[in-house]
Amino acid sequence: MYRILPIESDKNTIILPYHSELAAELSGGQELLLEYGQKTRSVHVNRSIELEENHLLVPADVLKELKIPLTSAYCLRVEQNKLIIGPYIGILADLSGEVLAELVTTLSSFLTYYHRIGGTIVAFALDGVNTKNQEIQGYIYEPETKAWIPGTYTYPASVLSITEASLTDKWDDFIKVMLHFKQGLGSAVFNYPIFSKWDMYKLLKPRYDNHLPETKVYVAPQTIKEMIEKHQTIYIKPIHGRLGRYIFQAEKSSSGYTIRYKMKRKPKVRLYRTEKSFLLFFQKLIDPGDYLIQATIPLMRHNQSLIDFRVMMAKNHQGDWQTSGIFARYGASGSIVSNITAGGRAELADKTLKKVWKLNNKQISEVKQTITELCRNVIAVIEAEGYHCGNIGVDIGIDQDLSVSIIEINNQNPDPYIAKRAKRSPEFYKHRYLNMMYAKKLAGF
Repeated sequence: MYRILPIESDKNTIILPYHSELAAELSGGQELLLEYGQKTRSVHVNRSIELEENHLLVPADVLKELKIPLTSAYCLRVEQNKLIIGPYIGILADLSGEVLAELVTTLSSFLTYYHRIGGTIVAFALDGVNTKNQEIQGYIYEPETKAWIPGTYTYPASVLSITEASLTDKWDDFIKVMLHFKQGLGSAVFNYPIFSKWDMYKLLKPRYDNHLPETKVYVAPQTIKEMIEKHQTIYIKPIHGRLGRYIFQAEKSSSGYTIRYKMKRKPKVRLYRTEKSFLLFFQKLIDPGDYLIQATIPLMRHNQSLIDFRVMMAKNHQGDWQTSGIFARYGASGSIVSNITAGGRAELADKTLKKVWKLNNKQISEVKQTITELCRNVIAVIEAEGYHCGNIGVDIGIDQDLSVSIIEINNQNPDPYIAKRAKRSPEFYKHRYLNMMYAKKLAGF
């Protein structure tokens, strides 16, 4: 990597080490475009025998115009008539700059292996994007001090989105900004577009129906009536919901209809003796088109805890999918969901498959291979429809007979923090590292 040093010069000339590999690709006096992020400046090239091999001299006024920080080490790449400085990676980390100011230090977890990533990393919020001036208010990571420096910066060369806009009033603003970035960056923007549970179901059903619980969009109480008559036990979930929130489980039995859910973090149970009163509960509560009705997957339980699995997947520096971890999630005792945020816990999948399913090492390896292959195949189907994923969380259900079902796929912000909850920090940092290396690839390095 190169260190960029400023020089006071009015000649508009950058100076490279004479014996560097980069200098061999360029000729003295050559005119080219110096590119950083989405900005360029025309410069001439000169070479110096006295300059250290990993240094690049750039006129101060050029650095000022391109707004290149001098605290980072950079990769340099020649592409046609351009010398590209990078990588310059953006992390869209929140909707609000005020919230970002409080959480920005937590983003250092993406940069544990910064020495392998290099370049500029800028974290910013949705409300910090100035589309008119093509600038962002945000924070640049300073590797020597490991601090985040606030300021106004130019647009990056790639953008990783980890913000959660789908359940907020900022959704339309988010879409506008992401489309704006895509106009300038094309495929260097991920994870975007975002797909809903229903989008996922429609995409996968033609080829993977046997791995999906039957699912319908709620259009009227009749939808719930038909599904509970057919399956006896169903889930009612918001199409764009996350973290196990606003989910209902309904069960039909000889005594009536039982509904289980959470209200203000407290479990609630309602029993309705008649079909009419049962359906009226949902008619008053949910709007047509906002919820899915899903057949219940016969998941295993252990000590009254529901068990499913989270598969953490990320693209690596080559753009290939890599599994960074498979974890079992145990719901809180008696809970209808397994989410960690709803009081659940996590452990390595191997441990659960051995303890609960009583599998040996060979069988565990075979189950994990089946899960991984299924995940890769369904992601390929989704990406073929134009969804640019690079960071994915796949929720998998396994019944007592080892039949595998896809519960949900999250590409909005599948936080790998589950690895830490399972006391597997290396997998957490590995996943963050993969995210950054894929962003580096998209930035041209």
